[in-house]
Amino acid sequence: MKNEKMYLISENTYHKHIDEEVQLYGMLHQLAFLAGKVKGREDAEHLRDTAVRYGKIADEMFAGWNIPGRYLVYGEKDDLEALKEMELEPIFDPEDDAADEALNPRDILEILYSILVNMAEVLDDALEEMDALGGD
Repeated sequence: MKNEKMYLISENTYHKHIDEEVQLYGMLHQLAFLAGKVKGREDAEHLRDTAVRYGKIADEMFAGWNIPGRYLVYGEKDDLEALKEMELEPIFDPEDDAADEALNPRDILEILYSILVNMAEVLDDALEEMDALGGD
């Protein structure tokens, strides 16, 4: 990790990513469940209809991700550069000669401080919820 580029993503991009992963997992899990229950023609047709509907949803989701079709075929990370430009905010690039100027110690401390403040808020909320539930 020491010599890797580091990026920040917006909270909305992060939440959208997680929500879509959960949705895809739910659809795949449902298909597996339905496949395990197939006993006859009617069950098989229901499974097929569900798979077609989920396939359309997955296609719509994929279209919104802006992942280049070339990446699907070749898997070349360079094909994702335009997507990175849209979704990621670079904070450190070890190959960038200006990296030392871009991330001075104060900038790094401010980023870490912000992360710690957010973590403290999450922990505080969790403790309040545990107290409300009478948990230890």
